[in-house]
Amino acid sequence: MPLEVGSATQLDIVVEFEVDQKDLERINGTNTTYSCNGNGRAAEREGLIAINFVCNRSSKAPDVDKAMYGSTVSILKGEKLSMRILLDHSIVESFAQGGRTCITSRIYPTTAVGEDACLFLFHNATDVGITASLQTWQMSSADVQ
Repeated sequence: MPLEVGSATQLDIVVEFEVDQKDLERINGTNTTYSCNGNGRAAEREGLIAINFVCNRSSKAPDVDKAMYGSTVSILKGEKLSMRILLDHSIVESFAQGGRTCITSRIYPTTAVGEDACLFLFHNATDVGITASLQTWQMSSADVQ
């Protein structure tokens, strides 16, 4: 989902994804690979979510690290996946599930600045219904004296 950010340089974004429980039960019922009973794993399939920062297009500067960073976060039964993203002109910070998992990455945009800036949020769910909610706030610069 592309977000129109206009000329904002500092954003506070909160997004929540909720999976349709009937779809989730249908999928989990057909795949025991991830089941606690199937192979002794500590979490069922719906309990772990992968989160990735894809920064390979974050800058055209040749000397900038553009590696993809990722982690997983535990989602307890009945919880929605919640993400809080803090974004400014040189850094992206993401907090999943209230801080259970955090990822920070430096970014160095050279052309996508001001009115040309854009941000995309997406999920890779294919066989389940997803409901998403999104809130954004433009933050002011800090006045440090």
